[in-house]
Amino acid sequence: MFRKRTAAVLAGGILVLFLSFLLIVNYRSLIRLQESALTQFVQNLDKQAGAISYFFSERIIDMKNLAGAREGNIFFENKALGMSMAYGLRASLVQIDKRFDRLMEEKKMGEDPIYARIVFVDESGGLLSDRRREIQKNHKESIDWYTFLTPENPEPAIMAFFVSNHMDIIISIPYYFKNHYKGQIIAWLNCGAVNNMLSKKGGTIDALHLYIDFGIYEKYLNDASFCAGSDIHLLTMIRKTAPLQTLFFDLSGSDGKKIHYAGAKAAIAGTPFFLVMAMPAGEMVGHATPMHLLIAMIVLALFVTGAALLLWRMDARELVLTARLREESMRKKAVEKVVQERTLELKQTQKELLSKAVDAGRAQLAAMVLHNIGNAVTPVGVNMEKLKKSKIKAMIYYLNQCYKDLTAHQENLTEYVTKDSRGVQIIQYMGALLDDIEKERKKAAKLLNNATAAIEYVSQVLSLQRSYAPSGKEMKESVLMNFVVEDALKIQEATISKRNIEIEKELMSDLPRISIEKNKLMQVVVNFIKNSCDAIDENTEIENHTISIKTVCDDKNLVLTITDTGCGVEPEKLNDIFEFGISTKGSSGFGLYYCKSFVEANNGTLTLESSGKNRGATVMMSFRHDKQS
Repeated sequence: MFRKRTAAVLAGGILVLFLSFLLIVNYRSLIRLQESALTQFVQNLDKQAGAISYFFSERIIDMKNLAGAREGNIFFENKALGMSMAYGLRASLVQIDKRFDRLMEEKKMGEDPIYARIVFVDESGGLLSDRRREIQKNHKESIDWYTFLTPENPEPAIMAFFVSNHMDIIISIPYYFKNHYKGQIIAWLNCGAVNNMLSKKGGTIDALHLYIDFGIYEKYLNDASFCAGSDIHLLTMIRKTAPLQTLFFDLSGSDGKKIHYAGAKAAIAGTPFFLVMAMPAGEMVGHATPMHLLIAMIVLALFVTGAALLLWRMDARELVLTARLREESMRKKAVEKVVQERTLELKQTQKELLSKAVDAGRAQLAAMVLHNIGNAVTPVGVNMEKLKKSKIKAMIYYLNQCYKDLTAHQENLTEYVTKDSRGVQIIQYMGALLDDIEKERKKAAKLLNNATAAIEYVSQVLSLQRSYAPSGKEMKESVLMNFVVEDALKIQEATISKRNIEIEKELMSDLPRISIEKNKLMQVVVNFIKNSCDAIDENTEIENHTISIKTVCDDKNLVLTITDTGCGVEPEKLNDIFEFGISTKGSSGFGLYYCKSFVEANNGTLTLESSGKNRGATVMMSFRHDKQS
């Protein structure tokens, strides 16, 4: 009997220790889950703020385009020539009105117009043009336009103010003519369009509230309906917190119950505004706090311990065995559940990292395209500036003066141009002017030809980028490897040229096609060429900067090899170079891992060879092909 009781006590003690272990593990897991949920909440807010910042940056571009439009220059040129409003200036203002109307008609957010009103004011505060849509025609407030003038600040300004029971978001940009301040262009954004944009961004998350804080009169776009009027000070608390810092607070619901909320704000880049997001904390991190669950687990542990003592007192062997079997079954299920959850988390993490690798590849392609476009567009701007400074206008003026002088002596023109010293000089001067005009014309034609060539190059790069941009779900298609290689080199042309890298190509003709996702294959090829460029930068021991690209095929396989004279890879790192998290450049380590996963997912093989440090490296990709394709 003593042995039985001792065994029961030992079993109870072991059970208490096991429950204590479960208490600690569950408590720490819940803490980590809450931290992860809060981090995701803040990251999502920052991402939404970035998207809205992009919206406002597009509006800044619209305003700059208006400030540089030809219609405004024509108006002020006519005004400088002394034209009256009845002759010339009125027609110029009509063209400005049409330009404003066209912008308001073209720029929409879905079906909603983005601009509600655009106004052009001169440097004295006088109204030159005022174009409104129907949504603005009911606004009858009187506005002192002089307060909008900012001659000392050449940059566009975004502002908001509350007037006549409605919120206005305004973008204002100064207008300069020949480097002299001539007025201000002021545009009203349609708050309804911005409101709908916020609704779409926050509509997929239950009980989430998303709005813009303008920092004036306690007013917000997309009113914070989750907050009762008596709790407006809580919104002030969010406003006082640092950006991307989470604030927890309690609010009273419609039924009088307290609801625990989490809120944060993020700066909208390029504006004085903040994006604020709030949602019930229970929807984000669970309705029970870790402390509540800890208390529940302690109570459960005490209950189980008491039951064990009761069973020991009763000395009922059958009940003790049944309890132990039940406890063992519960422990097994708990362990299995933990294993399943951890396995699911690992799979989800791997999926997210692969998705990030795809996005990083697309961003890399886009950055290269933008770099090439920038290199081509910069000379265009220089050439256009030279055209603006052309002397043709002055030459035509002097030629016209000569014409007027000859016209004044048309009755005795022959005698004037042959005997009169001034007439002889005018004829000679006109000849010289015509020669100079011809020279200026040739110079302008050359500049325009250079600009045309640059624009055609930009068109080619954009066309190339569009051909590899994914549309919806990516599908496999029949692809020529040589075309992908040529396009990858075209995209990285600026990088390769800047580093003085020589490209050696040995592309086998009449290669069979392979069935593969073209966009992802392009990302892999671009990634390996970029890695070769980076490796060449790190190898300071050689002056021969070369990348050799070769394609061959046999009866079954098509092989692409990329060889560089870069820094190479140490032999001991070759076996692990494609493993997840391994990087020789201090990066995330999933770029090469993604490349290998993509190649193997398409029944291919990927290998890397290197003779050692500063000895270069060779990447070899092999795919099965179908000669019938």
